[in-house]
Amino acid sequence: MKEVVIGGKTFTVRGLRLKERRVHGLDAYGYGRFVYSPPLIDDGRGGKKLDQERAEQGMDKLLEVVLGMELIGQIDRAGGQRGLDAAWLEIVKETYGARDEEKNSSMSGSGTEAPSGAETTAGPVGP
Repeated sequence: MKEVVIGGKTFTVRGLRLKERRVHGLDAYGYGRFVYSPPLIDDGRGGKKLDQERAEQGMDKLLEVVLGMELIGQIDRAGGQRGLDAAWLEIVKETYGARDEEKNSSMSGSGTEAPSGAETTAGPVGP
């Protein structure tokens, strides 16, 4: 759960649950199990571009599933479209993690491995 301030009001958002993603068909809009991948279409030149219409439909669907219509109305009144966009972004971050929040992806400490094996039973050190 994350608190987000929109239009001077604080709202609590949460991440998308796996069951919600499956039940509401959000995978069709790019909301995968491990990552959000915006829907793409051919750009006519052999490449891909954002499918703006499906991306917007997916954003609306995600907000509806996670927040519900009453909270969407409150956020809309507090911050309009920008507020809804901010809420959507926080939901995505809560669901998939923020890019600047790479947890457990680097070593901590000195970088040297701890010795493994049986404990040693050396006697006291010193005189």
